[in-house]
Amino acid sequence: MVDQHADDGFERPVSPRPVFQADPVSQATPVRGDTTIRRPAWSGPPGARTASRFDRPADRYEIPAPEPEARVFRFPWKRMIAWTIALVIVGVGAGWAYVRFWYDPLPDQDTIVEPSQTQGPRFARADEVVRQYLEALAAGDTATAMSMGPLGAGSTAAIRPDAYARSLASFPISDIRVPQVDSATTEVAASYRIGGQDVQTRFRVTRDDTGSWQLAASTVQVEFRNPNAQELPILLNDTAVPGGGLAELLPGRYQVGTGLPLITYPANNELTITNLEYQGQVQRVLTPELTDQGKQALLDAGRETLQACMNAGTLQPEGCPNSIVPSYPYDPASVRWELVNSPFADAVPALDPADQTVGQLSVVLQFAVSFTYTDGSTNGRQLLAPVSAGLSGSLLVDDADDFEVAWTTAGA
Repeated sequence: MVDQHADDGFERPVSPRPVFQADPVSQATPVRGDTTIRRPAWSGPPGARTASRFDRPADRYEIPAPEPEARVFRFPWKRMIAWTIALVIVGVGAGWAYVRFWYDPLPDQDTIVEPSQTQGPRFARADEVVRQYLEALAAGDTATAMSMGPLGAGSTAAIRPDAYARSLASFPISDIRVPQVDSATTEVAASYRIGGQDVQTRFRVTRDDTGSWQLAASTVQVEFRNPNAQELPILLNDTAVPGGGLAELLPGRYQVGTGLPLITYPANNELTITNLEYQGQVQRVLTPELTDQGKQALLDAGRETLQACMNAGTLQPEGCPNSIVPSYPYDPASVRWELVNSPFADAVPALDPADQTVGQLSVVLQFAVSFTYTDGSTNGRQLLAPVSAGLSGSLLVDDADDFEVAWTTAGA
């Protein structure tokens, strides 16, 4: 714009008049003489919020937001203490319930206080019960000896006074020495002589609920076993042991036998007990053998039965090792059997390994036979092939005259 009213004739630029600036949030005030309403450039599109003079400049420095404070780990002592107390309470409760309703402890074998299990004499000292026990054995008073401690479940037949007397006859007890001991003990040392043998041993003792001393056990339990002769009787010092061979025994010597004439136990099956230091049950395996009478009974029975087979008057005697099948009808009265060899000369009687209550004999037999056919012809003297045969019979007889045998042949 040019000012045309200047006096000097020059045109001078005229400074534009300042435009009144209204509040940014209000409408812009028009310039004088200009009827057009204009919106400031910074006002934004219609409906948009206009900038305020109080707005923060875009390039103004802003204070950064404070960073969160780092968390410091603290050990949860209170929580741990509470958990520990709770676990202790639960554990104590579970332990009480277990002991109260389920726990069934086994007795301690070394405990010196036990319920009274015997009706024998009472002893104030442990050494005294051991001394009296040995003296009772030496005198054959087995009833008193057995009353000085618990008994097992086996048979006591072999240690009754009459049966035990057989042990003392060959195996006496003497020179008994038992040193005195104090009350706090579970074992008592002792020495004695039994059957000519010097013995030094220790007896286990206990104190019962009356305060009296007794032996931990007054006998030794022995189980006699016959794996392959279970029906064979067992006798100790000529006394039968019932109940499957389970016996309670006192220190002594015991001859093992069967009481049968044809079968017995060898001398090395003899049993000797010198003390009570056996822990638990003792097992003894017995091996029987034929007696001399049993061996002779097998040989005699073999000869007698074989002779009966050859005198049977038939070519096929029942249950005999001599037998042939004829081609034509024959006259039984004409049959003549002959034993060609001597089978019993070297025969060895023995026990059947599978069942040792059975005696057996193995032999080789050779026969010759002659007979007449019904048409009058004869076979002459016919020599037969050798036959492997066996003879066997049960030895569980009380008398040798009752012994019976049977013949078998190979392949029969």
